Amino acid sequence: LASTGGTSPDFESWLTDQFSRMSSHREFYRRNLNFRAEHSDPRSGPGPNSACDQKSGWRKFALSDRDGILGHQSKITKKVSLKYHSSIGKYVLYVEGMARTVCQEKPDLLGGDGSFKEKMEVEPTLYSIYWRDSHLKNCVGCPVKIFKRPKDGSTLYLPNPEVDLTGIESNSNFIPYTVVNLPEILGTGDEMLRVNDGVRFSMDPEFDYFTEYMKPKDEFVLNTNIDATQCGNHPLVPWAGNNIPSELRYGSNSEVQEKHTMPTTFPPIFGKSYNRETNQYEYMIFDPKHYLLENTVENPAMDGGASQRAASGNDIYCSNSPRSFLNERGCKLSTNPNTCEAAGGLKREAAEGIVVCGSPGEIANDVMLGRDDGYDYAMNGSSKAYNVNILFRHENNAFLNNVWANHALFDEGQLRQRTAWTLYQIIPIGTPDNTYGVEMKLQYYDIFVRNAFGNYRDILKQISYTDIMSVWLSFHGSKSIQASKDEIEKSGSDLNPFFPDENYAREIMQLFSIGVEQLNIDGSVIKDSNGNGLLTYDSDDIMNMARAWTGFKRGNFERGNAESNNRWGPHLDPLTIDRDSRDRYPKSDLFGGYIGDGAPLCSDLPNKHHLKKGAKYRLLGAKKLTELQISDKRWVPLSLTQLDLDAASPLYAELCAPDANGCTFPGYIELEGNLIYDAAAQSGFTEYDVDTLRQVRVQTTPIEIYYEYVRPPCVEQTFLANGKKIIGGNIVSTRIVPDSMCADPGTEVATPTCCGPDWLSDFADSKGDVNCHYWGERITFDNLAARCAAVGRVPCNPRDVESQDGGRCLMHSDNTGTNYYHWTSAGCLTKAKISYETGQIARVDLPEPDHAGAQNVNRHVRNDTINFFQVDWLGETSSLPTDSLQCESISSCYSVADGCVCDTSVNVNQPFANAADISDKDNIVSQLHIGAFAPELSDVGTITSLGDCGISDVTVYVSSGSSTSCNSFDANTIFAFIDEFGRQRYLKNTQSIVEILGYNGLSFRNPVSFLNLVQPELRDMHYETDAVIDHLFYHPTHAPFLTIRFIQRFGISNPSPGFIERAASAYKAGVYNNFGSGNYGDLGALVAAIILDSESRSVSLDADPNHGQLREPLIKVTSFLRSLTAEFNSPNSWDRLNRLAIGQDSYKAPSVFSFFLPEYQPSGPIGAAGLVSPEAEALNGDKITNLVDGFLSTTKFGLTSCHGGYGRSTKTGSCPHSEGDFSKSEGKLQYHPSPGATLDNIMDDLSLYLTSKRLGATNRATIKNVIEQFYLSGDIAKAVRVGQQLISMTPEFHMWGSLPRVTENKRQLTGYPGVSDKAYKAIVVFYMAGGCDSFNMLVPLTSCSKNMYNEYRQARGRLAINSADLLPIDATG
Repeated sequence: LASTGGTSPDFESWLTDQFSRMSSHREFYRRNLNFRAEHSDPRSGPGPNSACDQKSGWRKFALSDRDGILGHQSKITKKVSLKYHSSIGKYVLYVEGMARTVCQEKPDLLGGDGSFKEKMEVEPTLYSIYWRDSHLKNCVGCPVKIFKRPKDGSTLYLPNPEVDLTGIESNSNFIPYTVVNLPEILGTGDEMLRVNDGVRFSMDPEFDYFTEYMKPKDEFVLNTNIDATQCGNHPLVPWAGNNIPSELRYGSNSEVQEKHTMPTTFPPIFGKSYNRETNQYEYMIFDPKHYLLENTVENPAMDGGASQRAASGNDIYCSNSPRSFLNERGCKLSTNPNTCEAAGGLKREAAEGIVVCGSPGEIANDVMLGRDDGYDYAMNGSSKAYNVNILFRHENNAFLNNVWANHALFDEGQLRQRTAWTLYQIIPIGTPDNTYGVEMKLQYYDIFVRNAFGNYRDILKQISYTDIMSVWLSFHGSKSIQASKDEIEKSGSDLNPFFPDENYAREIMQLFSIGVEQLNIDGSVIKDSNGNGLLTYDSDDIMNMARAWTGFKRGNFERGNAESNNRWGPHLDPLTIDRDSRDRYPKSDLFGGYIGDGAPLCSDLPNKHHLKKGAKYRLLGAKKLTELQISDKRWVPLSLTQLDLDAASPLYAELCAPDANGCTFPGYIELEGNLIYDAAAQSGFTEYDVDTLRQVRVQTTPIEIYYEYVRPPCVEQTFLANGKKIIGGNIVSTRIVPDSMCADPGTEVATPTCCGPDWLSDFADSKGDVNCHYWGERITFDNLAARCAAVGRVPCNPRDVESQDGGRCLMHSDNTGTNYYHWTSAGCLTKAKISYETGQIARVDLPEPDHAGAQNVNRHVRNDTINFFQVDWLGETSSLPTDSLQCESISSCYSVADGCVCDTSVNVNQPFANAADISDKDNIVSQLHIGAFAPELSDVGTITSLGDCGISDVTVYVSSGSSTSCNSFDANTIFAFIDEFGRQRYLKNTQSIVEILGYNGLSFRNPVSFLNLVQPELRDMHYETDAVIDHLFYHPTHAPFLTIRFIQRFGISNPSPGFIERAASAYKAGVYNNFGSGNYGDLGALVAAIILDSESRSVSLDADPNHGQLREPLIKVTSFLRSLTAEFNSPNSWDRLNRLAIGQDSYKAPSVFSFFLPEYQPSGPIGAAGLVSPEAEALNGDKITNLVDGFLSTTKFGLTSCHGGYGRSTKTGSCPHSEGDFSKSEGKLQYHPSPGATLDNIMDDLSLYLTSKRLGATNRATIKNVIEQFYLSGDIAKAVRVGQQLISMTPEFHMWGSLPRVTENKRQLTGYPGVSDKAYKAIVVFYMAGGCDSFNMLVPLTSCSKNMYNEYRQARGRLAINSADLLPIDATG
C-alpha cells in the first residue's frame, strides 16, 4: 500500500469496490459438494431416485468411489469378481454379484508405478476395493486399488473399465432392468450436460500415471424429460427396500468369517446414448448423487426439506433450521401440509402451518461442477454419519485448507478476506478434540467474512452463540451454582456445588474485547498514582461474569441438509439457553455497578406496551406454544382460553399484513408506530384490556395462526419496598402453599387471582379463582383490583385456587406440571443475607404465612440460599458481620450457617432537585443508573418536554401533573441525550437504595437484573446476554484495544498514539471518508481509517526503524503465490498451503491466544527498544527453515511436497533435482517477463511483485549480479527463478515498512568460546494452551483477609486438594 502514496480517489474507489464484494467460505464449500450416494442419509438428501428423472446423473466408468465402502463404520467393501461366459465369449465384471461391464479379456492388474503385475483371476477368486481409496476411481482408466480375498498383502490396481454391455444388454440374466435410451451426448443440444470434471489429483502419492487416465467427457447430467415408462421396472434408489445382501465374509483385523448385510448396494441401472463425436452408441450407468437444498436465511426451503424427506422414505431429517437472532427476520410461513418441523427431524401433521427458517450460507450444491473437482462431505463415520465417504481428519483439513487457499489466492474481494483473517486471529478457535467437521468450521469463519465491514458487536454476539466456541472455551453446559446444587441433591451425592466455568468469561474480556489494562483513546495505558496500569477486570469480575455464560446448550434436535459430525450432531445453528441452568441473580459490571444499569424498570413498562412502537411479534404458525416464554407441550391438547384478534383491530392489521391475496403473516414484525385504538376499539378488543400479551391467535381457519409477543428488555430491582406474596403449586386440599415468594407489585409476573369480598371471614369466599383473558396471562398487582372488581371480587390471600372459566385459565401443576404464580394481597419482605466469607449479598424472602400457618419459601430465596452476588456498597463496609456473634448482636438480623440475614429498607431518592443541580450530561450519567422508556411510547398527554433546561445536549421530560418548571424535578423526571457512542439514552431521576437495618446506615444501591426471580424467561436471558456483550463493547477501552490489533494485522506493529487515536475515533464515529454506517463499532470505518491514514501510506516512514512489521508467515506465502500468478492443475485439490509447520494454519489456531501475542517482545534490539513484534513469536528455527524451503521449492519445482514444498506429491518416484523440473507438481508460478524485457525490467517486476518496489539498491545490485549470467546465456526462465528465490530471502520481502540498514560490520563467524564444563540449571517451561482458571494454580491457604481456602474448596469440589497436602509458600518480603 505504501508504494502508491496518498489517498487518491482511485484508491478510495478500490475500497468501495472491495467493500461491496462478498464470498462466503461455507457457500464455496457447499457449492462444490458433489458426492455419489446409493442411499439417503439422515442429514443429506438424494438427487433424483429414478434414472428417468431430470437431473439424474450418468457416468461411463464402471466403478466409483461408492464401491470403496459398504457400511457407515464397518469399513467393509464391496465384493468384485470376474466370470467368463461362454454364451457371449467374453468376461463380465461383477460387483456384489451384479454385472457392471463386459470385458473382452481378463483385465490387467497393475502395480503402483503403472507396471503390469498380473491378470485378474476369475471366480472363485474374489477381490475387494480398498475402502480408504476414496478419490481415485472416478474416471475411465483411473486406477482402482483392490486386493484379493482373503487378503494376501499384495496391493493391485485395476484400471477403471468403461461400461460396455455388448452381448448382454438384452439378456435379463445379466441386466434385469430396462436399459434407458438417453438423448445424444456431445451433440448440438443440451439435453445431456457434460459435468465439468476438472482434474482431481490423488491424495495417495503412489500413482505416477494417474493423469494419463483422466478423461474429460465421462460424466453427464440428464437435462430434459424422457419417457418415464422406460424406468417402469426399475427399483427406486435403495430406500425402497432393494438392498442386496453381501456375499463377502470379512473381519476387520482377521479373516473372521462373518456374514454382513450390505445396506448400501443399489442394483445398477444402465443407459445408452448416441455420441455425435464418435458416431456410435455408448453405455453409461445411472449414478445417484446427493443434492443439497437451498435453505438460506433469505430463502428458506419452504417445505422444510419435506420433499427430500419423502423421497428418502422419511430417512432424511428436516432441513428446517431452528429460529434464532440470526434468521428470525427471514422466517416464513409454509402452508404445505407436509412441511417439516424444526426439531428432531419430525414432521407435523397435515393442514398445520409451520414456520420455516434458513441458515446463513446454506446454499444448494452445483452438481454440474463435477465430483472430481469438488468435495465430499467430510465424515468420520458412525451409524448416523453420511454414508458417502469415510474420510479421515487429514482430508477434513485438506478441504478446509483448500477453501481458505481458494479465497486467499483467487477471490476478488481480497480486502474482505484479509479483514476476516484479521478477525479470526483476534477471535480464534482451534478444534475441540478434533470432532468438528468442515462445514461447522467454515460457518464459524464466515462470521468474520460476513461482518468484515459490518459491526464488531454483531461478531461478538454471533461467536458467543456458536457451538464450536462453547466447546473450545468450555462454557457449553456451564451451570449456575444453584443448578449445580439442585443436580447434586437430586443425585444424592455429598459433593459441593460447582461454580460456573470461567474460561469464556475471561477470554471474551482479555482477548476479544477490552484486554487487561485500561487504555486511553490513543492506546496509552491509564495508570494510577503509583504509575501502575489500571486493570479492566480482576478475578472477582471473572467469577461474576462467568455467571452470565451459564445455561448455554445445543438445541435438542437433529436436522438435515448440513454436514454433521457423528459425535456432536449438526450444531451449525446458534446455541439456545437452558433456563434451569441459567444463573438468575444480579451480576456486577466492571465499574462496580450492575449488568442492566441504564435499562428501564419493568415496573415502568408503558401502558399497553404490546401496542406501542417497537413492539415485536414472532410468527408461531400453527403452534400454540411460545418459544421465548415458558411453555409446556402438555398444554397443547388442553382446551385453553386464547386471545383471538378481531379482524377489525389495528393489531390484526399489522400481523395479517394483507396483500391482494389476503394475509401474508410475516415471520417477524416490529411495530413502526404506536397503534391507535379509538374509544370503540378500546372497549371492543381484548388486546387493549390486558397489561401484556404472550401469544395471540390471528386466524382459526383453515389453519390456526399464532404470534408470540416479545416484550422489550427491562430490569427488575432485587429488593422491594412494598413486596407482595405470590403463590404457586397445588393448594386445593391442604391449604398449604407449596411455593411462595415476593414479587414487585408493578411487574407482570403473576396471574389475576381473586376471592369473594368476605374472604377473610367466609370460607367459601376465601377460595380464589383465576380471571384470565387468555391462558398464561400475567398482570401487575397494581391492576389486579380493577380486574377483580369487574367480576365482583377482590384481591386476597386465597386458601385454594381454581379457574374461573372451568379450567381453561388454571396454570398450576394440576393441569400442566408447571407452576404459575398467583397474586395475593399478602405482604412479603425481602431480607439481605450477608455472606460471612465474602461480604456478598443474597436475597431471602419472608412472605406472610398461608392459611395453614406455613410459608414454604421458594428454594432460590430461602434462608439456606447460596446465591450470593456483589453489590454496589455505599460507604464503609468494615462493619459487615463475619461470624454469628457479630450478626446476632444486631436485633434486626439472625444468623444462619453461612451468613447473616438482616431486615432491609428500600428508599427511593431523586438525585437532582432542579436543573441547577446538573452541570452537564456527564453529571447525569454518573448519578443516574435507572433507565426509562422513550417518552413517545407513553400515552398521549402523559409526558411533557421541558426542552434542555439549560443543560447542553439534554432534553428534559416530566410526567403530566408534575411541575412543568426546570426548577422542580421529581423522581419521574426523564433526561434524554445521545451518549459518546451515539446511543439514544433515557435516564430516570431516581435512585433506589437498600439499607441494612441496624447497621448505622450500611447500604448499597439496589441491584437490578433482566431476569425476574419468579420465573425467568428465555427472552430475558437473551437480553441479559446482550447486555453483557454491550457492556464490553461499549467499554471505553474497547475501541483502542481493537484498533491496535487491527493496525498490527495491517502492517504496523508499533503504531503511533496519533494513528491509534485517529483510527479508534473513526471506529467510534462509525465513519471515515464516507466509509462506514455512522454507527459505533463499524469495522468498515476502521479498515478505511487504517488503510487511508498517512502512517500506512507515507513512503517516507520507511526510513523510520520503528515503522512497519515482520510479515506473518501465511501472508508471505499467499502474497508470494498470488503475486507470481500461481496456477494449479486442480485448485480444489490443493491442500498444503496452510501448515502450522510455518507458524500458522487456516481455521485452526494453536490456542486461544492465536498464533502470536500482540504484545510479544522478542529478545534483542526490538525488545530493548520497548517495541513489539508479534509475528516473531510464531517463528523459530524449524518454522523459518520450513517457510524458506517452501519458497525455494515452489520456485524451482512447482507446487509439490518435494524439498519442503507447499504442495503434495501426486506421483511416485524420487523427487526431481533439476531446477525447472515441474513433473511432480500440481501447479507452478506463471510469471514470465514480457518479450524483450531487459534484466532491469525483470528486476523491476520482481521488486514490485514481491517487495512493493522496496527492494534496496544493495540487495538489488547483488541479486542482479547473480542472475545476469543466466540472462545473458539466454536462460531467461532460470534467471527469473533464481531472482525469485533470492528476493524471497531478503528483509524487504519478509517485512513491511522499515527498510533494512546496510552496515560495514561483518558478522562474527569464528572465535566464540568453547563449550563450558560448568554445572548449570535448566529452566523447564510448561506451555498451557488456553487460559488458567482462577483456582487452578496457587491455592490460598492461610493468613488471608478472608477464608479463601474454603472458597477454593467450593470451586474445585471433588478436585480440591486437602489443606494438609498443600505445600506452603512463603510470600513475605
